[in-house]
Amino acid sequence: MTTTQIILPPSPAGPLAPTLEQAQARTDARQKAELLAQLALAPKTRQAYTSDWREWCTWCMSVAYDPLPAQDEQLAQWAAGLAGRVSFSTIGRRLAAVRTINRLAGYPAPDGPACRAVLQGVRNQFGAAERKAAPLTIDLLRLICDRLRPESIRDVRDRCALLLGWAGALRRSELGALRWQDAREQEGGLLLFLAWSKGDKARQGVLVPIPAGVHPATDPVRALQAWRRMLRRTHRPTDGAQPLLRGLSRQGTLRGRMPDSSICSMVKARIEQIGRDPKLYSGHSLRAGFITTAAQLGFSLGVIAEQSRHLDMNVLREYVRLGTALQNSPAGKVGL
Repeated sequence: MTTTQIILPPSPAGPLAPTLEQAQARTDARQKAELLAQLALAPKTRQAYTSDWREWCTWCMSVAYDPLPAQDEQLAQWAAGLAGRVSFSTIGRRLAAVRTINRLAGYPAPDGPACRAVLQGVRNQFGAAERKAAPLTIDLLRLICDRLRPESIRDVRDRCALLLGWAGALRRSELGALRWQDAREQEGGLLLFLAWSKGDKARQGVLVPIPAGVHPATDPVRALQAWRRMLRRTHRPTDGAQPLLRGLSRQGTLRGRMPDSSICSMVKARIEQIGRDPKLYSGHSLRAGFITTAAQLGFSLGVIAEQSRHLDMNVLREYVRLGTALQNSPAGKVGL
């Protein structure tokens, strides 16, 4: 796998050009930042921050600012220019990228009053609401799985991906990263080993239980077994560190690991087949669908969090609130 690297640019020429000693110090800082960034950031975060850092550097060069160390007033100007062009959450992530790289390089994170004031102004004028992916609930999942054919390699793979992702409340990055050896069959179900998970800061790995289903069409264990049999018939390597979920060409030819983007496209395609608007759904709909369904069935926050691995209960509580809003609203219980 190619490692995304955060490349720190040279200082701009002109009136802000540093002395030889300053240039050497900044070069050392850039090298330190690049090295530590590879070790400290999760792959998806590193990829996003690399893009954000490139945007920051491009803007700095255009206005003759040195991108490192970043200053509060400079960051505020950049954020103001992004307002209305990208979402509030994207602005927040881009600022976080610049602050993180400054910290890794040994500089204070620029988080002063100028930047905070601009963010508040952006929030007031444009809002900060994010469009959340619609949950793929158990009823929708059953409709999708009922249409999947056991003789189609794409349908067999998609059934396995959908059911493992849904039952494990997996993020799409976690689902795509599963290896052959990470799915261990046990009596009564299977255990998924996540070598890396968002909440696993110590990188010790996480075991996620996947109980066997009661309906053949939506049983994650049977879906995994069917996919493994399909792969064995193709004489492909089916052990060890090989990716569990494989990409497929349009002709059905097996490729390498199933990319995160393909998981999202797969969910959209399957939801469209049952007559729903694919624009409302994404790869995250599997995780959201499990949480929503569990909440609607009355499971407590603590029980749901055991499976979803949420560390921030406020985030989980918002999922539950949205998922049970109609069910719990008094407007539906007054006899309208």
